[in-house]
Amino acid sequence: MGRDDSIDNPAVALTETIDPSLMAGPFAEYSESSLFLDGDEVALKLTAYADTSGVHDGVAATLGATYALPLMIPWRFEFELETTYVNARYMDTYFGVTEADALTSGLSRFNADSGFRDVTFAANIGLFFSPKWGLFTRLSASQMTADAKKSPITQSGDSNQYFAGLGIYYRF
Repeated sequence: MGRDDSIDNPAVALTETIDPSLMAGPFAEYSESSLFLDGDEVALKLTAYADTSGVHDGVAATLGATYALPLMIPWRFEFELETTYVNARYMDTYFGVTEADALTSGLSRFNADSGFRDVTFAANIGLFFSPKWGLFTRLSASQMTADAKKSPITQSGDSNQYFAGLGIYYRF
């Protein structure tokens, strides 16, 4: 989503701003039903994407696995585990500290290299009101890894990232 001076961390707020980027690319998924329990679902997902906005010209790939429990309709409960690998351009844009950033922020100079950015575990709970409409909530916890975790930007904050969200399903 980029980075601007509205960041709560005073040192990171003094680093150069990063415009929001637009990432695009292919997505593939393979799923099997009733693998462990009658009505469950296991899915393996691979997404590859690249910066199309010229912000960092980086690329990334996310590999994930999802397990959906066989609950009574209208409920759906899923567990997800995923990791994202990013190249050096992506990693250095978001986790590197340039010489200019080091001077203005007091953070140590840091060149971030390619690697696995994070590992994420998530739980999704969905409630369908009709065959097309429903609500869901997502709770996730991510642990930064590799240079994303070693970065002075992360070390001045927290290498654990949490997310909670609500959304609407629409199937067509």
